[in-house]
Amino acid sequence: MSTYDDASLIYYPSGYKASKAYSLKPTDGSGDLTFTRASTATRVNAEGLIETAGVISPTELIVNGDFATDTSWTKIGSTISGGQAIFPANGTNILLFQTASPSISVGSIVKLDYEIISNSLSNGTLRTGGIGSSDISDIINLDSTVGVHSVYITARAGSSSRIMLWLSSTSGTLVIDNVSVKEVIENNVPRIDYTGGGCGKLLLEPQRTNITINSENFTSGYVIGNLSVTANVASSPSGTTTANKLYPLSSGAFRWFYRNTGLNLTGYTMSIFAKADGKQFIWASTGSINDANFDLINGTITFVRAGYTAKIEAYPNGWYRCSMSCTSSPFAAFGFSDIGTTNTVTASGTDGALFWGFQIEQGYTTSYIPTTTTAVTRVADKSTTTGLGSIIGQTEGTIYVEGIAANINADLVGVNRSTSNAIFITKSNLNSFRVYVYAGGVNLTFSDPNVNTDFYKLAITYKSGNSYLYVNGVKIGATNTSTFTFSAPLNILELAGNYFVGVNEQKIQGLIIFPTAQSEAAVAALTTL
Repeated sequence: MSTYDDASLIYYPSGYKASKAYSLKPTDGSGDLTFTRASTATRVNAEGLIETAGVISPTELIVNGDFATDTSWTKIGSTISGGQAIFPANGTNILLFQTASPSISVGSIVKLDYEIISNSLSNGTLRTGGIGSSDISDIINLDSTVGVHSVYITARAGSSSRIMLWLSSTSGTLVIDNVSVKEVIENNVPRIDYTGGGCGKLLLEPQRTNITINSENFTSGYVIGNLSVTANVASSPSGTTTANKLYPLSSGAFRWFYRNTGLNLTGYTMSIFAKADGKQFIWASTGSINDANFDLINGTITFVRAGYTAKIEAYPNGWYRCSMSCTSSPFAAFGFSDIGTTNTVTASGTDGALFWGFQIEQGYTTSYIPTTTTAVTRVADKSTTTGLGSIIGQTEGTIYVEGIAANINADLVGVNRSTSNAIFITKSNLNSFRVYVYAGGVNLTFSDPNVNTDFYKLAITYKSGNSYLYVNGVKIGATNTSTFTFSAPLNILELAGNYFVGVNEQKIQGLIIFPTAQSEAAVAALTTL
């Protein structure tokens, strides 16, 4: 078997744009996966840092950014000559601006690129924004060293999309070229996630709301119990200087910080990113003190109270994400302990831990949702592609999928949306993989005997009189010899759909569709871990 030659569609996470994840085959775009998520969302990038997923729009928002002509820009003290913008300093503000088109909406993010050709200024400062309410941003100081630079700007309320460059200096000259302004698109952008390292995976999650406000700044809105707290003191899991340092002010018990949500938190999960900074152990609680303890040096859970579940996940640079299920209490708290099973702590005056990214959400822990003054909702990821009748085998075929399905009740892949002509690949609430083939009134069901694994390689071969399922190189059950005929075309492909067991988290690392049934030997080899 030649996988590439035999397959009609091959998808491994690589190229993407807003609303689209590119397939490797076919190469004409007919097999590309459509994608929607009407909100921003974070991912872990290849460097292990948490960032908001986004792509740069191809649409240029300004004209004559290469200064090929002396047009389009309003100049006050500046000039355009020889394909460059020239700022001769004279002790006054030297300005260059134009209004972006199309206009930039409030809250949108744009990327400003520019190149400094030469700089002979004496203590000069190059800035953008801040001259008037029409400017897209408040004052932002720009790098004026020779070379190519980029800055991301969030459009402020009241702006009319004016892009302003202005210089304040007493003497010297600054020369600029190649100015570009493009919007950063964050909604409907597929997330290629690298959590835990290894290959990137297409992250698909259900809708979730982080009900914790000020998720990155613990100096506002939190109840602080005998702790020192300082915001923005160290690099966080996002790579920015937004981590909080907390340490006990005195020795004893109950040294904690918490959020009072005012809600019954039964069914919720609390999580936080933490890093040892003198103290090795922290604990979490929503009902009674010390419901779970976390070791921030060894990355282990040292204690979990009966009735609770807890998890610790390693991130780069000594960070861990610590999570615990909640009870009916409205309080979600974290605190310190000297050893792994108590809530007693000794104060040194400096020893504590770094914290960042507090999250409380209904259900299990999902990707980080940053908040400021209000709760924030991340809309569900959805990938539904239609018009695949020539790609999906209409009388026989093999569908292969690999990835991580760490949570039960997950739709992995679905073909069509009816229970009369469809194929559903799921992970059930019994922690087992199940496949359902509905064809013209004949129902075929394959269920593994509780394959207890998160990472999986699964392939279903469907063919009248000869259908079988393999998971991780093992045949599941016997060959199904039922005969059947699909009475309607198979032309819709859906990932993490909600038409069978509901939207749930999964990470797709690979998807292959064969329009003909592959042999058992080939399928066994393809699915072997």
